[in-house]
Amino acid sequence: MSSTEPTLSQIFVTVEWMGRELGVPLEQLGLVDPNEDTKQASQLPRARWRGACQ
Repeated sequence: MSSTEPTLSQIFVTVEWMGRELGVPLEQLGLVDPNEDTKQASQLPRARWRGACQ
């Protein structure tokens, strides 16, 4: 399987771009001017994100 194919272990978020909503893998996004809490949360191991999102 190529690294661009979605898997059940990926977390997707919805973003709006040019008037369309797209599902994007969270791993491909970066932070833009995050506050301190957001920086800390982004550094958590991925397994902890999954638990926080359920």
